[in-house]
Amino acid sequence: YGTEFSTVLRTWYCSDALGLLIVVPAIFLMFERDLEAHPHRSKTEVVTSLLALVIVAGFVFYQTEFPLLFLVQAVVARIAFRLGPSYTAAAVLVTAALAIGFTVAEHGPAMLGSGSDLAVRTEIVQLFILVMFFTALPAANAFAEHIRLQRGLDQQIETRDELALKLQENKTNLDSAVNNMALGLCLYNAQGRIVLRNEPFARIYGLEPTDIQCGMTLRQVIETRIAHGVFAGDTPEQYLAERLTPVETQAYKLHHLNDGRTIAIWHRTLPDGGWVTTQEDITETRRIEKRLAFLAHHDALTGLANRVLLQDRIEVTLTRVRRGEEAAVLFLDLDNFKSVNDTFGHSTGDELLKIVAGRLRSGLRETDTIARLGGDEFAILLVGAKQPEGAGVVARRIAELMAAPIDINGNQIRIGTSIGIATAPFDAETTSGLLKCADLALYKAKAEGRGSHRFFELEMDVRMQGRLRLEQDLRAAIENRAFTLHYQPLLDLNNDKVTGFEALIRWHHAERGMVSPADFIPLAEETGLIVPLGLWVLNKACQDAAGWPDHFKVAVNISPAQLMGTGITEDIAAALLKSGLSPRRLQLEITESAVMENAAKAVNVLERLRATGVEIAMDDFGTGYSSLSSLRNFPFNKIKIDRSFINDLTTSAESRAILRTIISLATTLGMTTTAEGVETAEQLAIVRAEGCSEIQGYYFSKPRPIEYLGEFLSTVPRARVA
Repeated sequence: YGTEFSTVLRTWYCSDALGLLIVVPAIFLMFERDLEAHPHRSKTEVVTSLLALVIVAGFVFYQTEFPLLFLVQAVVARIAFRLGPSYTAAAVLVTAALAIGFTVAEHGPAMLGSGSDLAVRTEIVQLFILVMFFTALPAANAFAEHIRLQRGLDQQIETRDELALKLQENKTNLDSAVNNMALGLCLYNAQGRIVLRNEPFARIYGLEPTDIQCGMTLRQVIETRIAHGVFAGDTPEQYLAERLTPVETQAYKLHHLNDGRTIAIWHRTLPDGGWVTTQEDITETRRIEKRLAFLAHHDALTGLANRVLLQDRIEVTLTRVRRGEEAAVLFLDLDNFKSVNDTFGHSTGDELLKIVAGRLRSGLRETDTIARLGGDEFAILLVGAKQPEGAGVVARRIAELMAAPIDINGNQIRIGTSIGIATAPFDAETTSGLLKCADLALYKAKAEGRGSHRFFELEMDVRMQGRLRLEQDLRAAIENRAFTLHYQPLLDLNNDKVTGFEALIRWHHAERGMVSPADFIPLAEETGLIVPLGLWVLNKACQDAAGWPDHFKVAVNISPAQLMGTGITEDIAAALLKSGLSPRRLQLEITESAVMENAAKAVNVLERLRATGVEIAMDDFGTGYSSLSSLRNFPFNKIKIDRSFINDLTTSAESRAILRTIISLATTLGMTTTAEGVETAEQLAIVRAEGCSEIQGYYFSKPRPIEYLGEFLSTVPRARVA
């Protein structure tokens, strides 16, 4: 077969141009990557298909009895459609190789009718391969291209669907955003017809969204509103004419509708000749703005002017004063207002303030300015009357108005007012100066007695400057602890022995010398400095008393501010713990007025204090406004009778009767009594005869520094108290 095989190869691959046309393109096609066109073919299918081709081709080319070349063509066609051009080219080459081999071996369909002529058999096979090549490969390429095109089309359809979905989603989001915005939005084209509008554009005017449709003109929109009874201006015609007025570039308008609402309209033209308008119902916004503007210059509770508005009007008034007019500023402070708040609650206090504001309005002219400065403080600006006579008349009228009882929820409440008056141009010619002078006059009126009025005097300013300097010195003294304690003994009249000492604060100033407690204690109470000052006294007294014999007690005064504060129980417990002093040796002295300002709270605080083991005494009894029967409501151990009753014992039978009553009541209630301010032997004899438990006063001993208490801590000079 060697010669015949060589002849076939030369004829097929070298001499035959048609053979080259088959083999060379087939080789190239074998290396073409067409995986993307046939993404689902697998290695198993490739191997199976080629193996099937070899088997079928081997069978067809081996037998010589039947022309079965169409079977090979069928397998190659399947490979072309399933595996693509590259594997089709490989199949053609495999078929050609098998055809050559079996032809040389004188097998195959080519033997039918050709005898043994090798050239003829070769040409027959060649023709078969050529036909197979030019039918299978173009079909494979065409089908692969079809798959690519179909795949590309599917991707385009998928992309189109995704874009359509996103477009629909964006449109839905846009509709949601546009229809849920607070502004009404409408877009007109160059022909003046609506191309876009949101639902609020209709609802702002009380219309349904369907009432305003795309394609409508501005005139139709306005006429639709008018048909529903909504328009701005005096008449619908005026509204229509105003709204149809062309806008060249942009505009902002406010339309006050006939239903009381205010609509803000923004209008802007577009380059294509159309325009866009946004509209908003700002009725509530304008109401809030007006309310805020009102509150910026008025008191929220009473509706009166506030300090800012008062100062502005004083500034305006002073320009008139410079032209020769006169004016006055009155500062008012309600008497007993704190007591009303504490007794009936803040709601009653607020109602009282509103009633007071109403009374002030009723008693003054509309041209007068009434202001609430805060709390229970008011101010009045008077213009156009002769001063100071006019201010005096108004002050007396206000006093009468405030003196009338006020009924709130069935409670009859009586208050008064203290008034300070400053006039312009006589007292000051500036706003700050006028307010300062009125405040100083009010301070003087309150100091001299409630329910009165005082005009500013120059001496008031001098005294106030002195008070401010004293306050500064007091603050520095508290910070530097520049105080000392003196102790005044308490003498038991049953055995004439000292039972304890009252701690009394003293302040020696480097320049002022010894400052009287009557000067700095009231100032400390007014400024709130009494709290840290009282705490220092408490701790110092406990520390000193801890070094005395165990049977001696120490009495410490507790201010109203301390008593009604939040930490009095904790402060006392801390002082006792730090000093090591037994609670039974500490006596707290509470003034009558302190417990009566808020009786319910005072009872609660006193009971908690007494539960710690300390003793509680009512100090200065008889100077306040309580009744004797009220003593049973408070957990006191002792009553200290004020010196005002002791001073008149030798000359006033009434004072002695009061003393006897107090002592008898205290004995009945299981309390002891201490007479304060005993300064003579006659006073001592009377209080002893009336059954008083203790005395305290200069007759026995004045307050002394701790280093001079030695004689009292050991023996008692009985000759002084016999």
